[in-house]
Amino acid sequence: MPFRWCANKFMCFYCGCPFVDSSKLKQHTTEEHSDAKLKNVLRNNRCSRIKLDISDISCKLCPKPVSNVEEFLKHISHAHDVKIDTNDVDEALFSFKLNDECMKCLECGQSFRFFGPLLTHVHRFHTKVKTFLCDICGQGFVAKVNLYSHVRSVHSSYSFKWDDCKNRIRSKEVSVKCPKCSEVFRSSYLRKQHLALVHDVKASQFKCEECPRIFTEKSRLVEHKLRTHLKEKTFACEICGFKVFSKDLLKRHMVKHDDSRPFQCDFCMKSFQRKKTLDIHRRIHTNDRRYVCKQCSKAFVQCTSLKLHMRVHHNVNT
Repeated sequence: MPFRWCANKFMCFYCGCPFVDSSKLKQHTTEEHSDAKLKNVLRNNRCSRIKLDISDISCKLCPKPVSNVEEFLKHISHAHDVKIDTNDVDEALFSFKLNDECMKCLECGQSFRFFGPLLTHVHRFHTKVKTFLCDICGQGFVAKVNLYSHVRSVHSSYSFKWDDCKNRIRSKEVSVKCPKCSEVFRSSYLRKQHLALVHDVKASQFKCEECPRIFTEKSRLVEHKLRTHLKEKTFACEICGFKVFSKDLLKRHMVKHDDSRPFQCDFCMKSFQRKKTLDIHRRIHTNDRRYVCKQCSKAFVQCTSLKLHMRVHHNVNT
């Protein structure tokens, strides 16, 4: 039975219903989603490992008992001639035996009273899938070749060297000069943006037919039309049905369905799902008070704190 974990509650993998007790989650999944197929779940999952309860794992083709996923895969392969790539399945699943009283780590046998600490333990000590992180933006990839492709297409301002010992080594940063003035930029994208907006170079512009807005990327123009003029959310999450205006926004949303937190604070060891959230959090430790009140000059670490201050002390709604 696949499931999710969010805000210290179990969640139905298919409809998102929250449960405090794993027993009620199992009952709900059995009654409401008995026709769901695990192979369809694996086929549609591309972003993270799926948490799977194997408390009641069994072979539906014969009465032979099995105790874990590895044993089950070997059985159906040898006894029923079912062809399946065991490595792909192992890398796509986190196996647990859920119990409301006590749960054990299936890798080392350590016992846990609650699922949250067990999940943290598994992520910290038994994650088998290597994650290749982009040094520039922090986006993670399962394969090094995917990271390489991402860097070449998104971060053209950097050149990368690759070897067998290290995942990635950042080399000298590239500077790009504007052909029409003395401005120098960190990337060709920024130069293109500069040419379009400052020098009015038509080849670098994508104009909206409905309003005066100008964009330097066609994808941004399409997103703008969908959001502002058509108000159409055409990209839907396959897990919860949430709809957004663009593929990039859908990727950001998919992070919510992933329990992994690869970005850790160097000061307090707190972990986050997004690099941007970590960067904002670090301001607390560095005392980076970049949001200043224009009325009294008091400064704040976070924008939300400034807005609250403006409402409470200056009666200003931002």
